[in-house]
Amino acid sequence: MQKRHCVGARSLAAIKADPLATAQEVLTLSSVDAVCHPNCPVATWWQVAEIYPLEAQGSVLYHLLTLEEPERWFALERKHGWYWVKSVTSRLSAKDQRLFAADCAEHVLPLFEAVYPDEKAPRHVIDLKRECQGGKVPYPRIEAVQAAALQVVQKAQKAALAASNKLNPLQPIWEDTQKARALHAAERAARAALAAGGMHANSASAANYAAMAVGELLQGKAADSATEEESVWQWERLQDYLYKQAKIGGLHSVGARTRGEILADPMATAEEVKSLKKKHPLDVLNHPNCPEELWWQLVGKYPLEAPQSPLWELNLLSTPERWKKLQEDKTGAWIRAYANKLPDEPQRLFAVECARRVLPIFEQKYPKDTTPRRALVAAEWFAKGVINARSLAEGRDAAKTLASQMPNSAATYSVLAAAAAANATASTASWDATGYAAYASKMAMQGPTLKERSWQWERLQDYLRAERLL
Repeated sequence: MQKRHCVGARSLAAIKADPLATAQEVLTLSSVDAVCHPNCPVATWWQVAEIYPLEAQGSVLYHLLTLEEPERWFALERKHGWYWVKSVTSRLSAKDQRLFAADCAEHVLPLFEAVYPDEKAPRHVIDLKRECQGGKVPYPRIEAVQAAALQVVQKAQKAALAASNKLNPLQPIWEDTQKARALHAAERAARAALAAGGMHANSASAANYAAMAVGELLQGKAADSATEEESVWQWERLQDYLYKQAKIGGLHSVGARTRGEILADPMATAEEVKSLKKKHPLDVLNHPNCPEELWWQLVGKYPLEAPQSPLWELNLLSTPERWKKLQEDKTGAWIRAYANKLPDEPQRLFAVECARRVLPIFEQKYPKDTTPRRALVAAEWFAKGVINARSLAEGRDAAKTLASQMPNSAATYSVLAAAAAANATASTASWDATGYAAYASKMAMQGPTLKERSWQWERLQDYLRAERLL
């Protein structure tokens, strides 16, 4: 950004020190100095912020410009989050880089553990890396844990490739496709753990594999969006470490008010409210002066808590179409997130109920075949402790075998929903059963999945209320 100085032009130091320097003079400064100058041209500030986000956040213009266009900063985070994480991790101390890598890997580790619940090596390698920060750990132990994690990665890689090779590209079965995606996600999550727990932990690689793991579960724009959201989470986590090291200038003002003072003041400034977002998002959602764009962003994550906000009725009256769009785009994700709050038994029973709701699609076509109904009975009895895991597996496997022999149809997906409800893991049961049921309904009605998803969402809230979680 620096330009050659003309005779008589002021020095760069003089321009930096003068808050009233002209925009033309500011443009002669380096990019970092320009973005930090109070008279930086707005277009230049946003352009430089893409490359130097921390310096932009520490500038005097940050709060002003992001209050005017909050959605523009959110868009930058989503678009450039991965680049920011990669370029800024080097500012952390060696210890914090290792801890940050462990955080990134652990955040997606459930994707691996859902597929390989008995494989503990990736979690052990992450735990050991944290343990190493507290003191010396014998090298043979480190070597053994890392070797075990490497073997698991290789095993997961082979399983993922095998699943992909089995797919029929002309007419892929939904269940096979989902299984392949889950295996690839598990393999990426295991690689993130290995990158975080290696002898020389690579925080950028761990973050990269973790973000890719989330995207593997989906396809197209949904996969890109999930990867971006994971990178934003990583970016926010990285800044937590930078705060501790006090390496971000300008983000903490002398005399800044405490969380309690901000919450108690309904006239707290928008920037004060925003300062609570990372650690206390529900406090921000419930503050009467929460910026509207940030409020809608949080509603997308906390739809059941949102009606308690004092801004709920006002914002719904002013822009009802935004709530409708959130329902269309996020109901499936809401079901997955909130179903996981249920204990195992009600979570399994919820999965059974969702699958049973679409069972007539199959039974109308095959009235004498009771295979999926028996799988649902097994899932229900297992949830209530009547039968053991072996009997559950028999019902599930019979339904899976039946589905594999059927053509791609609504009836097939209703069978898959029954098989999914009988999954050994409660969270997987609720996740897959609701998805298959919604897709069965969509194919049968030749319309969107929103109607079935809406029913599932309302029914899930009944379960949450019964458990006093709502």
